[in-house]
Amino acid sequence: MKIHFHKKFQPELNRIRTYPNFILISSVSVKLVNRRFIFKNESETRLTRLIYERFEMLKRFIFTAAVSLTLTASFSAVYASQIPDTKSFPHILSTVQFPQTKWGIIRHTFKLENPQNSSAITQINIDVPPGLTVKNDFSISDQSGRKIQANTTVNGNKIAIAFAQVVAPANILNIDLNRVNRKGTSNAWLYRVSAKFVGSDAEIPVGVAQFRIYF
Repeated sequence: MKIHFHKKFQPELNRIRTYPNFILISSVSVKLVNRRFIFKNESETRLTRLIYERFEMLKRFIFTAAVSLTLTASFSAVYASQIPDTKSFPHILSTVQFPQTKWGIIRHTFKLENPQNSSAITQINIDVPPGLTVKNDFSISDQSGRKIQANTTVNGNKIAIAFAQVVAPANILNIDLNRVNRKGTSNAWLYRVSAKFVGSDAEIPVGVAQFRIYF
């Protein structure tokens, strides 16, 4: 992001110097008092405000972008650290969004592999990220395209997919969330995915289905 000033402001910009609690622009002194700025030289108030507002806008943009990237990276790293070796444990293979749009109803699809050395899966649970709502409209199939029967429920931001028959090892699940409504804005949607296995009611994290949008 670039902030451009009219060329007539360039001489003033070249004389900007900053000090704690002050911004000095030529002979203009601006001091923060109760979160409001007092301009001592009213003749240059408009120029000073313009310059200050542009710099504040840039600072807010940089801060917001940095926090967003940090939180996304931290979340992914922490959650991924809970997931065992993918050679012997279910994991996310790929994700696809259709259509590639920022608004309206879309479909989110992800593939989940249950490798040869894993255990049979009885249920998949999915946490829907903030900014999205999901209808109870899902399509589930295996790597051959055969439809997988399951009982699906949506409770707030929680999706539960209970399989009619267990998903044996050496299978790949194709899970379509057919009616996803985007109400918020983000460049990356993160669904936390967990599973239950035969002989256990424990919910074990298996991965993060991440959907990125590029324009």
